[in-house]
Amino acid sequence: MLFGASPFGVSATVSKHTSTKTTWQFSVGGAPKTAFDVPVNGVNYSMDTESLWVGCFVNHRPFVERDWFRLVTGIAIGTIENSLRDSQGNRFLAEYRESPVAYMGFGFGVTTRPGITLGLDIGWLQSAGARISYQGGSLSPDEQRARMEAISDDFFFGSFLPNIQLGLGYNL
Repeated sequence: MLFGASPFGVSATVSKHTSTKTTWQFSVGGAPKTAFDVPVNGVNYSMDTESLWVGCFVNHRPFVERDWFRLVTGIAIGTIENSLRDSQGNRFLAEYRESPVAYMGFGFGVTTRPGITLGLDIGWLQSAGARISYQGGSLSPDEQRARMEAISDDFFFGSFLPNIQLGLGYNL
C-alpha cells in the first residue's frame, strides 16, 4: 500500500510487483474543495478547485543496480473542477472532464524490497485542456470571449498538467 500527496490531492495505491523491474499500480485519489487566488493575464481570480480520479500505472526500473529509478506511464480517469470569480463577481468554470488522460513521468524511490518505501514522482498528465465556460456577471460578449481565451491559454488550465507526488508506503 502506498499513500501519496500531489497537486491533484491525496491518493491510495495498491501495487503488484510482477518482477524487480516492473510494478503495476492501481490508485484512487482526489482533493476536497480548496480555495486560493490565481492571476490570469492580469486579472486576479478567487478559485475553488476540487478533483476526483482513479488511475492505472506501470513502473519500469530499467537499471537493476539502480532500482530506485523508475519510468512511469499510465492512464487516469476523473474530473478536475475549477470555479473562478473576479472581484466584480464575474464567474467562469474551467473543467477537465475528458477521460482517460495519459500520464508519463519519472520516479525516484518506491522499490520492490520489503518494508517501508518512500518515493518522489515527477511527470505530467496530457489532456485536451480545460473546458472554459462563462457562468455570469457583467461582462459584454466580447469581454467574455477574451477572458475565456485568456483562461484557456494560461499554463494552469492547459492541456499539459505537471505533477509532483510524494509517496509513503509499505511492501510486504
